[in-house]
Amino acid sequence: MQQDIALEIHGNRFFSSQYLVSDKGKTKNKADVERLTTTIIRKYTEAGFAFCRIYPSVIYTNSIIEKIVLMVDEGKRITVADYLFDIQGRTDLGPVRKVADFKAGTYFSSKSLARTKKNLLE
Repeated sequence: MQQDIALEIHGNRFFSSQYLVSDKGKTKNKADVERLTTTIIRKYTEAGFAFCRIYPSVIYTNSIIEKIVLMVDEGKRITVADYLFDIQGRTDLGPVRKVADFKAGTYFSSKSLARTKKNLLE
């Protein structure tokens, strides 16, 4: 059975560490850390931080992993100021704008962008 590895998150201001970390801050292997990192980046991009980066550090004691520290660089929160549809052929923009899942003045969200793409392709 693998030993739990302590996990710490630093540099986060928008979200609390408790919100970002599941399983009480413990992890067992590299795959757990990668899953957590992916989840953290997804949460930040959905909140408008499109350029969030995470820098991991591993702390060893006697060649044994003692803890993993994830340094979060949130980047700037991105607001949608305007958007442009590049349409080839003859298409009325009115219906296209109605299915867009984002509006000017809202925060960027990768989830909204994916929903818009899905809506447009249907």
